[in-house]
Amino acid sequence: MDLIASTANRLRGWALGRPRVAVLASPERTSTGWRVEAAAASRGWPRAGSPADADVLVVVGDHATDLARACGLWWHHMTAPRSRVDISGEADHESGIDELLDAALVRLRDRDTQRAAATRTGEAAELLEQRRTPHGSADDQHGGHDVGGHDMGGHAGHDMGSVAGLSMASTGQDRDGLALDVLVHRWGPFLPGWPAGLVVRTTLSGDVVTSAVVEQGPSRPETFPRPVAVAHALVTVLDLAGWTEAAKVLSHVPLARLDAIAPTGAEQRWLSRVRRSRTLRWALRDVAVVDDQDAADRVAQWCEELLTGAKGGTGQVGWTVHPAADLVPLVVVGTELARARIAVASLALSPGRPGGTGSGAEPHAHHQHHHTDHGGAS
Repeated sequence: MDLIASTANRLRGWALGRPRVAVLASPERTSTGWRVEAAAASRGWPRAGSPADADVLVVVGDHATDLARACGLWWHHMTAPRSRVDISGEADHESGIDELLDAALVRLRDRDTQRAAATRTGEAAELLEQRRTPHGSADDQHGGHDVGGHDMGGHAGHDMGSVAGLSMASTGQDRDGLALDVLVHRWGPFLPGWPAGLVVRTTLSGDVVTSAVVEQGPSRPETFPRPVAVAHALVTVLDLAGWTEAAKVLSHVPLARLDAIAPTGAEQRWLSRVRRSRTLRWALRDVAVVDDQDAADRVAQWCEELLTGAKGGTGQVGWTVHPAADLVPLVVVGTELARARIAVASLALSPGRPGGTGSGAEPHAHHQHHHTDHGGAS
């Protein structure tokens, strides 16, 4: 028995040596979230894509009520062992972040702490009660999905009624004339590759977005010098487009540019490769066409800016990593799910008010030419 227990302990220690981390940063503390992700990556801790595979949850910023509910739902859906860190004050320096991550790892490995946390008797009831709120409810916020089933009834086609209190899917005409289920699906406010704090309610016919409404957006997103925002937008688009190796190498660039550090040789080579890639240009062709530019054009422009140090925009405008709300429905309707997320990411670069950090994003001033996309490779 001692040998079995000893082996189990060693396996458990090995499994928890590289915990998966989810960082939920409020829009006004975006750069702190980047620093936490960088610190976790330097330890070899992988990034979690959903609550199901997360071991450590790091909540950054003083979240408003709706975002706090989303964080609570993430935490609720994480399985034990699990550990949570809340960064509400100043912890931007590496030493402070490392101390918090060390403490999270200690709690993750502490059996008594995990046993005590496993008795969460009132947590589920509280979250279920929050589901009944009409807007910004906890189930709408979980990783961009409706928990406990999609919100489906009575939006298009014929209402199919309910089973055990849950709405069933409606039906509607597909673009090919077929009758498909029509589902209502919310994205946000926390989803990998998605602007934090943005909640978009979409109607889906099959895997195509047939309508979209922005229900919630960040009120005071953090603003950055343009090269920082450009680098972040580029990394996000590459990750969503499946260029994971390029995204991994270039993921250090936003913080490096924030600290006035030039791209390394390896980063410059990847930027050149991305800019020249015909495969990537084909994959991003006709995605989010605005002012006769698609996602492929924007990616090429961003690579050129980062390689040459050219500055886009005018004056001392700070740039956010959140899209103008009026553009989102225009570029996702008529688009397949995967390409819709790339479309939003490719436009998540908006000028804020002159002056810098903490200003709200303003809509684009240019005229918008919308191109309806009926799918394609991504």
